[in-house]
Amino acid sequence: LKFALWSFFASVPPHSICDTMAMSGLIKKSKCGGCFKFLDDRSNTDNNVQKAPFLEFAKGTRVTMAPDVKDSSPANATPMRSPSRFSGLSWGQDRETIVFDQDTMLLNKCFDAFKQGRGLEACEHLAEDCVWHTMYAEEIKGRTAIVEWRDAEMRRGRRNRSETMWTKEQDGMYKREMKVIFPSKATHQVVQTVVLQAGKIKEIVVKPKYAALSVALKFAVARAKGDDEEALRYMADDVRWKAWDGFHVEGKEGIAKLFREQRMKEVSRHGESEFEAAQVNDQGGVFERLLYVERVDGIKVKAKQRLYVRSELSEVEPVCLAKGEVRKCYGLVPKIIEVKVLATEEMIDGTWVVTEDGHM
Repeated sequence: LKFALWSFFASVPPHSICDTMAMSGLIKKSKCGGCFKFLDDRSNTDNNVQKAPFLEFAKGTRVTMAPDVKDSSPANATPMRSPSRFSGLSWGQDRETIVFDQDTMLLNKCFDAFKQGRGLEACEHLAEDCVWHTMYAEEIKGRTAIVEWRDAEMRRGRRNRSETMWTKEQDGMYKREMKVIFPSKATHQVVQTVVLQAGKIKEIVVKPKYAALSVALKFAVARAKGDDEEALRYMADDVRWKAWDGFHVEGKEGIAKLFREQRMKEVSRHGESEFEAAQVNDQGGVFERLLYVERVDGIKVKAKQRLYVRSELSEVEPVCLAKGEVRKCYGLVPKIIEVKVLATEEMIDGTWVVTEDGHM
């Protein structure tokens, strides 16, 4: 009997039994033996990230049907290739219940269409005045403009490497985490928030998952614009800057002077790549990019610029109390505490030569 049962469970596709029982209401909780094969699979980190929601489901998660779902047959709840793309499934507001509803089905249809290059199909799920807020503080307004912009991003190489399942934040608002390859070729962990209204997607917001990455990207934008004041705003008061040519300076005043001298000494300074996280978490991170520097004395260098970001106690927006009283507030804010520019290649006699000591 044991052998017969083992043969039966081994022959069916993973998850089919637990899915059918849970989604048809036969049981309130389910454990999936077929899912346990993922627990020992550490060969592919991205796949494990994608399977995380399903592993939670396998541990015994409650599954409920939203009132607006008329057909709750197991076939409509069958997971696709990635557990993050369950048709109509999302985490409930309590983070413990998986909800099956029409809103999540709409989100999956829209963003799957975007991923597969079917812009016109995705457009049907967007409101006329939909707004997409990009990670780079851009606003794409109107569904036609959004579809055109997304198509262009796809042509330039934008791809989603992994996605978690949607989480319902509140009525009409859903959120998920993603790992995205952007047209800049940089890969970032982001959080996507979507607001729905009257059965259409009204607003889409994409932000870095970690605030430290946001600081690095904003610093790069400020430097590209030549806005020294804005760049210094993201730095700690005792920040340190170590340049490839041996220059070492500390403090915001010293770095402000360095920025002015760079404009006088250099013909060109620009990033050849985007800051990417070498290490990052909620407390801070280390970010690197390639930098091209050409000085007026003819020296040309390709360098690696490294930012060290750490959360520090800083003054934040004040709080207004009764009778117009304003009180200062302090909180942990990610700041750049050190910048290193390491020379990796130098132009010598018309040829790029790898430098032996990158920390000149």
